[in-house]
Amino acid sequence: MKNILFLLIITPFLSISQISYFEKHKFTIEFIEAFRNNNKLKIASFISYPIKMSYPNPPIKSQSEFLKRYDELFDEYIVNLIINSTGKWDINDENSIRFNDGVTILGTMYLFADSRTFIINHITDNEREKLKLIIEREKEGLHFSIKNYLYPCLIMKTKTIQLRIDKLENLGYRLSLWDIKTPMSQKPKKIWLNGEYETRGSCDNIIYIFRNNEFTYEICVNSCGAPGFSPADFVIYEKENIFHSEPSVLLKD
Repeated sequence: MKNILFLLIITPFLSISQISYFEKHKFTIEFIEAFRNNNKLKIASFISYPIKMSYPNPPIKSQSEFLKRYDELFDEYIVNLIINSTGKWDINDENSIRFNDGVTILGTMYLFADSRTFIINHITDNEREKLKLIIEREKEGLHFSIKNYLYPCLIMKTKTIQLRIDKLENLGYRLSLWDIKTPMSQKPKKIWLNGEYETRGSCDNIIYIFRNNEFTYEICVNSCGAPGFSPADFVIYEKENIFHSEPSVLLKD
């Protein structure tokens, strides 16, 4: 599975204006030391809950659950990457702490006034096996026409529709759409294939793109969870112009 990430909300800071270079440096040292000492309680103390896991794996809702599911989040590869990351964090930008050694696994910690988002673009073997079981169970509740896919990407709704995006083996991404009150066990109202995936902006916001003649459908996910922005947007373009746009609620992603 590719482009799977989970979010850790780090909470040692109060607001952007109060985050000094020294505080960010101190935090990265404490963060690394907690992993070096295998101090899982200390690691858990850096995190607020819930932790958003790779969809459709359910979130981790408490510190006690974090300790039980620690191996879903961190494997030997990630732990060693963190332990050996001293001096590899760029802390000069006022809004972020960025892992900076050419490896993208440890991404960026984005700092906002009321949220701290740490993105890790990695999935452990333990979580991968759990996801396989969850996906097989999920397929049982879908209409037979959309049961074949590699993995699900998201489910979201607007005021009038609900949709899901799945990754297919040979046809890119698939967008399935229903009226808001129609269960997904029923045949989708519309299906688009050959969707594309890309990221945009400093937060690597996720964009799924589906083209149908002169119309382009974009599902945009606000990866950072920045205050004042909707979790997602559903936008339809007619050629280069916005034909329709509305904020969306992410049910699962």
